[in-house]
Amino acid sequence: MTTHDPTSQSEGSGAEALIAEALGSRVPFADHVGIVFTNTSTDHAEAVLRDSPETRNHVGSQHAGALFTLGEAASGAAVIGIFGTELSGLRPLTTDARINYRALARGVIRADARLAQPSGEVRDGLASEGRAAFEVSVVMTDAHGVTVAEMTVTWLVSRPRAGRA
Repeated sequence: MTTHDPTSQSEGSGAEALIAEALGSRVPFADHVGIVFTNTSTDHAEAVLRDSPETRNHVGSQHAGALFTLGEAASGAAVIGIFGTELSGLRPLTTDARINYRALARGVIRADARLAQPSGEVRDGLASEGRAAFEVSVVMTDAHGVTVAEMTVTWLVSRPRAGRA
């Protein structure tokens, strides 16, 4: 189940935390995989992939697809952190994603997603151009702090055209 962990201390406003909690209903696949959002702020987000038999591969580590989903979902939570409640009137799309697997990912995996540029620049681009393209860098680590994967996700956030959602 995709949720916001109520025991975490969010650096963002309550609105961003509530939106992160709602991400599971907007992106049911992340919910299916079992991603938990633990922190969302204006420049980064954190999420966790629980360890379960359903997300393991043939060697007993987390499946590459589950790690990809964790990274993309954490980057999406960072997008939520930038735009907060305004996001409901915007169209966020992933336009590119690159991942490098560094080590076997065993157990619970934590993703830390950070904007590659200041959030103010992203918001300014949307305000002046009606769209903003930007990257979110994601580092995924195991319980021992070992980096198991690194990912870069490119997002395009735009205002919907008239007559389109």
